[in-house]
Amino acid sequence: MAFKIRPYEARDFQAIHRLDQACFPPGISYSKWSMQYFVNLATADCLVAEDEKKIVGFLLAETNPPLAHIITLDVAESHRKRGVGSPPAGNRGAFRVPWDPIGTAGNGSEQ
Repeated sequence: MAFKIRPYEARDFQAIHRLDQACFPPGISYSKWSMQYFVNLATADCLVAEDEKKIVGFLLAETNPPLAHIITLDVAESHRKRGVGSPPAGNRGAFRVPWDPIGTAGNGSEQ
């Protein structure tokens, strides 16, 4: 299964909000206001995964160097366990991001 990964565009908002509502229960899923707030942050990055031009996943993150914070990672139930949201180990997942879980890359602590 081939996925297309591309940057978020404003026209994607309704689709990613619906997907978030489907992935998480009320109280955990983001309200429209909260989701809009996060996608509009100057420090936010959002990528969407498409399968046949349908959004099947998205990653919303915020960077505050040297740290980053994953706000949400959502994958449609129909596309789970197919590699869309897999971690970068082996570069198998559709969302590939540099992985430094404790923030040590490049600060000399790896010696």
